[in-house]
Amino acid sequence: MDTEKFHGLLLDNLNAAVLLLDEQLSITYVNSAAESLLQIGSSRLLGSHIYILFNDAESCKKTLEEAIRSGNPHTRRHEQLRILAFNDISPQAAVHVLVIPKGPYVSLDHFARDATPEEQTGFFAAVAEVCVATSVEAGFRAIANTRAHGVQDVPHFHMHIIGGQQLGRMLPK
Repeated sequence: MDTEKFHGLLLDNLNAAVLLLDEQLSITYVNSAAESLLQIGSSRLLGSHIYILFNDAESCKKTLEEAIRSGNPHTRRHEQLRILAFNDISPQAAVHVLVIPKGPYVSLDHFARDATPEEQTGFFAAVAEVCVATSVEAGFRAIANTRAHGVQDVPHFHMHIIGGQQLGRMLPK
């Protein structure tokens, strides 16, 4: 039995849901537990982008990719080879900037696990630069919503820098 077939059999017999993605975040493998959990057949999932698993995925993907590709020069706060920061289109405070790595990262944990050390260092250096540029020295929030329970609306890792005013508690005591 070849290695690929062996791995396929091994993954199919796991009780945990498994999706494998390529570098473009297209789904390359789905085991039966994943099909059952997602209630979507492998024929629909295979070859699809991971965005398929999010509500209104196509709209989210287009909006974010457009922002990454061109950005609005009037709202752009910072740009490097691998990072873009711009004002949120629906600000929740006086300062509300999104900092986005241009790489194909879906969430903070995905970025922390798979981004290169240079990408990670560059990202957090950009966050620091945005904080200085927006004068949030009195305080701010850095928020990275992740997956369904974290209310992640856009399936691409980004961090919200929110400040410029008293924000109040995030969660009740």
